[in-house]
Amino acid sequence: MTLYISFMMAASDSRWSIERLNGDNWTTWKFQTKHVLLAKGLWNITQGTEVLADEADDATTNAYNSRCQNALSLLVMSIETSQLYLITSCETAKDAWEVLKQHFESSA
Repeated sequence: MTLYISFMMAASDSRWSIERLNGDNWTTWKFQTKHVLLAKGLWNITQGTEVLADEADDATTNAYNSRCQNALSLLVMSIETSQLYLITSCETAKDAWEVLKQHFESSA
């Protein structure tokens, strides 16, 4: 059975269905998931290029932490259960993305 995950984009009310990462679809999953993260404004967090400023106030810190959690959750929810062992110890979306990339691109 093929499992699909739908992502809702509030601004345009569009839906995407992306096949969950299953070990055989890395290239397609990576491309589509990157674009979902881009559309949701979470790609830079996943890449580690968006960081919290040292002088950030509480509201900014809370918003940033929420976006970090959303990015990681999006990745977790887009991976089949059989592949989750790869990222269960990851604390950030950047770490999870890097672990997946290293695993699947080194075995390709």
